[in-house]
Amino acid sequence: MNERTLTRRGTIFLLGALAAMGPFSIDTYLPAFPEIARDLGVTVGQVGFSLATYFFGICLGQLVYGPLMDRYGRRTPLLWGLALYLGASLLCAFSPTVLTLSTLRFVQALGGCAGMVAGRALVRDLFPDEAAQVFSSLILVMGVAPIVAPSVGGWLVALWGWRSIFLFLSLVSAILFLLILRKLPDRYRPDPTHSFHPRALAKGWLAVLSQRDFLLWGIGGSFGAGGLFAYLAGSPATYMEGLGLSSRTYAWVFAINAAGLIGASQTNRWLLRHFPGDRIVRLAMLGQLLSALGLVGAVTLRFSPAVYPLVWLFLFGQGLTYPNVSALAMAPFGRTAGSASALMGSFQMASGALLSGLVGILPGPPALPMALAMVTAIAVGLGFIALIDRRPDRAVPTLPAE
Repeated sequence: MNERTLTRRGTIFLLGALAAMGPFSIDTYLPAFPEIARDLGVTVGQVGFSLATYFFGICLGQLVYGPLMDRYGRRTPLLWGLALYLGASLLCAFSPTVLTLSTLRFVQALGGCAGMVAGRALVRDLFPDEAAQVFSSLILVMGVAPIVAPSVGGWLVALWGWRSIFLFLSLVSAILFLLILRKLPDRYRPDPTHSFHPRALAKGWLAVLSQRDFLLWGIGGSFGAGGLFAYLAGSPATYMEGLGLSSRTYAWVFAINAAGLIGASQTNRWLLRHFPGDRIVRLAMLGQLLSALGLVGAVTLRFSPAVYPLVWLFLFGQGLTYPNVSALAMAPFGRTAGSASALMGSFQMASGALLSGLVGILPGPPALPMALAMVTAIAVGLGFIALIDRRPDRAVPTLPAE
């Protein structure tokens, strides 16, 4: 295969598309929740279980694909994952019940997370001397996904119904499959000596988990991230069922909220020049807790105009906590950074599955389960982070002024 069949920019865009598959597959079908519920004869909250199973699938899949790609190369497991994603997406389009849809979403996630794992690994393989710059470019590509995806989903629902969303995802995965098969180089040599035995894998995971700071930052930060997943699960019912927005208007509100989260992640770079990362996390999560408690009060008092700014503020705080928590959790690791990264991702997806499932079972008006799940996520996260040693040498150093 000719390794120059894609330009540098084209390769980066393709890697960004792979990394964005997971969030894009979530956000595209959120505007369809009310129509799915009507078509399948269930509540919008019950449709949210299909989101919980998707998070659970990503949680498990990340732990598997890392060792697979170390042993067999990047492209082969990636192509198998995309094939699985494509097949599951097609079957999702013809789901007769919400249970079938939820099960197939789990399978879809097992396939889709191959792109998330391979995207990071291929950056290291293809751009070893400029990985940081390329990762920055990938973040920009990935940042577009949560803004564009709900609009795409809203248009598809309005034109052809909710099942067309999964047909569209099938088409996207087929195009990615062909591009990777024919044009994406794989310079990583398979390593048959890399052990895939459960005992060897468990030993590596235990070595990571023995780091107390990783456990506290990882679990605390992951529960904090669970507030974002509670928002993803509860926002369709909150905005479309509770506030009466159309699917297209919901897509615009979702985009504005996503822009706040992305803007906060860029603001964080400036803040790190003046404050340590752990202080930013604690203050941001405290602000998130106050926003979530305010949201509970606004919903209880039926003061619906307050929902919009309070949710936006909560997500802005999420954009401040996520990059710092990731850096603090990964700080103790060198050669085992890959295993630590996989575990961190799995923690986050497990919290996503738990919190989005909680939204589906909590009673009350549409916005209340989401708000209560947000409060729970941040309160538990702050509880773990409060146990962390706060000595100055434990903090992430501030960035030098430019």
